[in-house]
Amino acid sequence: MPPVVVTGASGFLGRELVRALQTRGCEVVAAGRSAAARGAGCPPVRGVNIEELSRFAGAVCVHLAGANALADDAAARREREDALRLAAGVREAGFARIIFASSAAVYDEAFPGPHTELSVPKPASAYGRLKLDLESLFLPRHAVARISNLYGPGMSPANVFSHIMGQLRVADEVVVRNLTSARDYLFVGDAVEALAALALSQETGVFNVSTGRATRVSELLDMLARLMGRARCSARVLHPYPPPSSLVLDPSRLERATGWRHRVRLEMGLKLLVEAMR
Repeated sequence: MPPVVVTGASGFLGRELVRALQTRGCEVVAAGRSAAARGAGCPPVRGVNIEELSRFAGAVCVHLAGANALADDAAARREREDALRLAAGVREAGFARIIFASSAAVYDEAFPGPHTELSVPKPASAYGRLKLDLESLFLPRHAVARISNLYGPGMSPANVFSHIMGQLRVADEVVVRNLTSARDYLFVGDAVEALAALALSQETGVFNVSTGRATRVSELLDMLARLMGRARCSARVLHPYPPPSSLVLDPSRLERATGWRHRVRLEMGLKLLVEAMR
């Protein structure tokens, strides 16, 4: 089997993907613009500068590198242009297959869901719009994985989990934007297994990578409070009547194509996250 090139191998998702591919006996190449981006923090792998991707023409590439968050302002233009330029370089490198890690953010948050791959994209954020533009560089020849909201040990502290947990450690009242927004929370290990399955398959097109289950912020708060041993916890809501916001994805197509299914239930995944952050 040809090597699997992973861009963004030193990131939250990339580190775990490298391990999963190595477990399957794959030769993994970490591609980045610096030594750190070429695999620091992940298992020992062969590193290559991202400008040299054409050396691996005919290989498989999982493209994770790029903007993880984008403000909707002029300051983000360079980051957006850089992400588009990088993706174009990946596309032109001559890979036999590319799996691009996209996001649930391309879908319409006002639709209660669950979204299928046939749902008309309607991103509400600059990040979602960028992901949709990047998808167009790889479709229809390659595979796009629209990943729902990721969580797990090692994640960035800039997320709703860390926000709630940080407050639970020091106060009886948690301040949240609202309690009604619903998201499809996916454990990082399950996302990694899905990306590995796509990388080792011949599947093309769009695939939702998700649990198919909606969890409201109120439910997330209750679970985290319980796991952190809090007998009681109240919430102060900044926006009690927000517009409908739900991002839930139907993973059926991926399940049929590869046999993949998510395994980690939310409460178990949150328990692992809480233990890792103690």
